[in-house]
Amino acid sequence: MTAMLAQTAVCAHCGAALARDHVGASLCSPCAAAAKAGVVDVAVLPADRLARVVGGVLLLYSGLRPGRRAPVRRILASLGVAAEAWEIHHAVETLRSHGFIIDAIERRRGYRFIDFALVPLTRGFRRRRPVPIHQIPLV
Repeated sequence: MTAMLAQTAVCAHCGAALARDHVGASLCSPCAAAAKAGVVDVAVLPADRLARVVGGVLLLYSGLRPGRRAPVRRILASLGVAAEAWEIHHAVETLRSHGFIIDAIERRRGYRFIDFALVPLTRGFRRRRPVPIHQIPLV
């Protein structure tokens, strides 16, 4: 196991392990994208903070360009945040579990923020189901 870890190539900037297809490369994909975008300092965020940043990016993009998909990875790279595709997907799934309704098409870039859903707390072991805001009666 340690022999395998010793042979694993790491990113020269953030220290992440490089994928097998990065033969001869010294930077991981997020650091290379940030370097290409001209960002000097790249931050690698923990999962909970990345989910907040992705949520902010989706809200901002939906306000500026309603109905269009946000190229989240490209926007994060321009902000100086390094994130792989699976990390962004995990952040989007976290946002969905917290009531964001986010649209995505498989094998296509970008996510589209649609709406919020309030998640009512239930007793017992019943599953929490999101309720769209327009279906909640105002009392």
